[in-house]
Amino acid sequence: MKTHGFITGQVMITLQKVWVICLFISGAFCTGVQAQTLADTADIISNVQTLSLVSKHYGDSIALRWAPVKADYWYKQLHQPCLVARREVSPNPGDYVVISDSIRLMPEASLEQYASSHPDHPLLIVLLNNAYREWENSLYDGDIATMMEKASNFNNRWSLTLFAADRDPVVATAAGMRFVDKTVKKGVTYAYKVFIPGTYMASDNKIVHPNIRKFTPMIYQGFQRDSSLVIQWQKHMHDAHFSAYYIERAEDNKTFKRLNEAPYVQAFSDDPALQSHYYTYTDRVANGKNYQYRIIGLDAFGDESKPSTSVALKAKDLEPPLKPVVDAQVDSLKKGILISWTHALPDDVKNYMVWYAEGGSDAMVVSGVLAADASSFFHQPEDFNGMGKYTVACRDADGNVNLSDEKLIRVPDFIRPAAPIQLEATTDSTGLIRVHWAEAPEKDIIGYFVYAADGDERHFYRLTPKLYPFRQFTDTVDVYSLTEKRFYTVIAVDDAMNYSAYSDTLEVERPDIMPPSPAWIQSYTLTDTSIVLQMVQSSSSDVTRHVIMRKLSSEASWNVLDTILEWPLNDSYSDTSVTGGQTYIYTLLAFDEKGLVSKSVSEKHILTPIDRSVDGFGFVLVEEPDGLPVIRWNPAENMSSVQIYIKQKTNWQLLSEIDAGETSFKLKSYAAEPLMSKVVFADGSKSKSIVINQ
Repeated sequence: MKTHGFITGQVMITLQKVWVICLFISGAFCTGVQAQTLADTADIISNVQTLSLVSKHYGDSIALRWAPVKADYWYKQLHQPCLVARREVSPNPGDYVVISDSIRLMPEASLEQYASSHPDHPLLIVLLNNAYREWENSLYDGDIATMMEKASNFNNRWSLTLFAADRDPVVATAAGMRFVDKTVKKGVTYAYKVFIPGTYMASDNKIVHPNIRKFTPMIYQGFQRDSSLVIQWQKHMHDAHFSAYYIERAEDNKTFKRLNEAPYVQAFSDDPALQSHYYTYTDRVANGKNYQYRIIGLDAFGDESKPSTSVALKAKDLEPPLKPVVDAQVDSLKKGILISWTHALPDDVKNYMVWYAEGGSDAMVVSGVLAADASSFFHQPEDFNGMGKYTVACRDADGNVNLSDEKLIRVPDFIRPAAPIQLEATTDSTGLIRVHWAEAPEKDIIGYFVYAADGDERHFYRLTPKLYPFRQFTDTVDVYSLTEKRFYTVIAVDDAMNYSAYSDTLEVERPDIMPPSPAWIQSYTLTDTSIVLQMVQSSSSDVTRHVIMRKLSSEASWNVLDTILEWPLNDSYSDTSVTGGQTYIYTLLAFDEKGLVSKSVSEKHILTPIDRSVDGFGFVLVEEPDGLPVIRWNPAENMSSVQIYIKQKTNWQLLSEIDAGETSFKLKSYAAEPLMSKVVFADGSKSKSIVINQ
């Protein structure tokens, strides 16, 4: 009988092969000497930890599992037994006592025989191959390249041995890494130490409480991928309890089937930047079906935990459908656009949606949600005359969306303009009737048709043979006519030749004494230093002077700007007494020999340009002593307010608008997002975007 021994003080501890076989088969322990306190072996303990120890309380026994922390210590353990010492912590504290001194690797012949007779423990072969066979491949000899190769092989043998011991308690016992203490007392807290004798060997200890607390694994989250489902559970929460897992799946949340025959172990990189906080398992499944998943943890003692609470997931197709092919045609009779489309795989589509954008505007939905069998949509655009584009979106049953190519088309203006309003007229003794009306709300009006009628029958005839571009028309009537009234109506025409309805009829009475015919300001031009008014003088022959009146938009009363005694040859007047950023209102009056004044038929509201340069505002982002960032700027006279924008993903969002009297704005929170500002000037216009740099 071969004997291995070592001196512990004055005690010789002897290990026999038969003890190891007995320990392996029965799960008990055998000791070759009388129990000794750990103080007797203190001279062989160093401060170098070589073993990592875990424990598990089963109620009537306590199982210990340990593993060498390095491959070198594992190799040392292959040739020496392990010692297990125990002491009572509570309720009666005591000293450590060696309770087993014969735990070691099963001899090769016994291990071969036991592995061949127990095929239900296949990992015994892993232990046999890595602990006994072909050790010449791991010896430290040869050149450097060979040594590195052999060192890698040596570490792999150690890792595979630990893996096999974690998976099967029989393998752990055969490897000399497991001990079951069956002499525990109920309600007692024990402390254990496991160590290998030797100059460089040290112990690890573990306190085992009698209260048995079992940990059940938990799936943290699950999510979908195309034709697959993914579950994750937190690494740091489970590593203290389990070293591998079984993943199970069901379709009825009752009959769960195990997806992995071998325990699931996930490898992690040593690089902290590549490490994950989760264990991840991906299951390839059929789309459109509901599944339930749960996990079972395996600890270092080969025990399985209770299953986790199941998580329900449904796989769906994430591939978008093919894009539809779109056509658009103008329907002048129905005054709209007919959008039609076809789809190569109509069964893949659940519904459609039509988007429309005019000019450079953003696209918007015009159709609502259309059924899968829809193939056209009739759209009547609002008042617009220019290029528009249509897009058709299709969505499948899983919510995947695809857009068609844009279909460009010239969209006519089908909407007639509003009828002219606020018709007024002025007359004079010469027989002139000047009719004028308010500006139309539409911006595409190109002219008007003016109609007149006499008498009670009101048979209107057109006074303008072609489109008349102005909002004032002068009509000449017979002053000696017995007709006391004349009636007018006007039609507006836009650039798409859409005619408005007739305006309300204007009834004009001819007075016996008439003031001079009105003069008016027809147009104006702006220069850097002045406003140039283009005027039309009164047609009355008895006019003695024209007076230009002016006031600011904030003023209630008029002021005489100038009196024109001699009409200028170029029909213009230059006002050089203006400042930028102000709205001036002008009107022109005519006075006759009797002092009668013409009516003011038009007022010109003119906004003078202001300096919109942003160079002097000096926007800057600084940090205050309290740590919060502050945006500062220089105030200016033409500044009405300041708008601060912050970029959220791809869009600029208005953060705040600050009055011009302020010179700073403090951010409540800031995570280095891009910032931008705009200055609102006194006339309501805005400056160009100003990027704020830190």
